[in-house]
Formats: sequence, structure tokens, C-alpha cells
Amino acid sequence: MPVEDLSDGMSFFSGRVALVTGGGGGIGAEAARMMAHCGAHVLVLDIDGDKAKAVAAEIDGTAYTIDVSDPPSWDSLSLEHPPSVALLNAGVRGRDSIPYEIDEVSRAEVTRAMGANFLGVLHGMRRLVPAMRALGDGRICLNVSAAGLMPVAADPVYTATKHGVIGLGRSTAMGLEPFGVRVTMLCPTAVDTAMIGMAEQTIAYQMWGGLLAPRVVAQAALDLAEFGAAGEIRLVEPAGVVRMEPTFVRHPVTE
Repeated sequence: MPVEDLSDGMSFFSGRVALVTGGGGGIGAEAARMMAHCGAHVLVLDIDGDKAKAVAAEIDGTAYTIDVSDPPSWDSLSLEHPPSVALLNAGVRGRDSIPYEIDEVSRAEVTRAMGANFLGVLHGMRRLVPAMRALGDGRICLNVSAAGLMPVAADPVYTATKHGVIGLGRSTAMGLEPFGVRVTMLCPTAVDTAMIGMAEQTIAYQMWGGLLAPRVVAQAALDLAEFGAAGEIRLVEPAGVVRMEPTFVRHPVTE
């Protein structure tokens, strides 16, 4: 049964506190709506406070104005009732206009992309993991990108940050699993959101045959959070979802 159809108290999300970054629009807003529909109380986080408040008001959730790249901003998040589900979804392009050459990127653009796409996930996990570990129950779904799995020459900075998130997710998943905290990674191809310009649309049609609807990706994120194995990666493309088995590198024990 699809996650979005579960609203009778039997849903995995029923009664849980869930958190969504980038929840003011696009995939994040759709995921917040679905989680609330399934019975969760949703913390809607966005750098645009007005957008976060609008979504939270719609679903009877709680809004936070947070810059995910900023640790003190994360510290402002109340964990009196800690979330047991988190979709770390916020992100930006490497540059407003693509394609570009690497020497054209400014330091400010690199800092912005690294902050939102990689550090936002890292700081979010640093803030959320201790409470989830104490609960013995946590699902952290990282909304990455297909760019985390392959080269995308048109936007190398964005691609590099997403490769970093894949490395972070895979590297933390095994260590957190024994504490009941499951880390998974979702890798959609291009999604029809405000981030997508004409160049991205052209690339999406050339590479994958079209754009994904935000609701489709949000549905895949909820499904992965509920059913995904620790360290699992799922590629979402217009043709369907490809599940990648978790792979861990176990360090040798030295005596």
C-alpha cells in the first residue's frame, strides 16, 4: 500500500515527530504534507521563514527559520520532542547559470553550495543523531541527487557536494545501525522545482527523458525512510526506482 494512502493510524509515520529541511517548497513541502497526512507532527525547516510558516500552517506543523549551513542555526531547533524521522533535503545549485567552467566559479558560490548541500547535511546529522540514538529509533533520509552517483560536467561544484553527501551517508550508516538509527540516501534525477532552469531541463530530457514531479520524489523518500535498509541508496528516474544494495567497508581489527 502506498505510504500516502495510510491515514488510519496504521502508518509508520503516525504519532511520530518528523523533520524536513527545505520544507518550504518543492520536494520538501510535498514530503511534509505526506508525513502529516500519515499522522506525523512535522517540523518544517527552511531558510525562507515565510515559506516554512505557510507549509506548517497548512499541515498543523511547526516552522523554523534555519540556515542549514550554520551550526548555531541548528542549535535554535528545539528537541524537547525529538524527531525520529528526518528528511535532509535542502540544497542549491553550484551556480545560478549552467553550464560553466570551474575557473568561473567564485569563492562565494563555492561556499554557498558547500554550505547548503554538504555542511547542511553534516550539521543536521550532528544535531539530530544524539537524540535519535538516545531514543533507539531514528530514520535519516538524505535527499541527495543522481549527481551524487555520476559525473555531471555542467555543474561540477554541485556534483562534488553531492558525492560528498553519499560518502557521508555511507560512512555513518553502519556505525549508527546498531543504535536503531538508519541512514538512507535518495538520488533523484532532475526534478521539476524552482531550481531547474532551461539548461537543466534540456539535460534532463537528453539524459533521462524528462523531469520528475516533486510529489513522486517525496513519495519515494517516505518509502525509503520507512522500508530502506541502513546505507541503502535508491536512484529515482522517470523510468522508475533502482534500489542499490548497501555496501560497507569494514575496517580490519588490529590487536
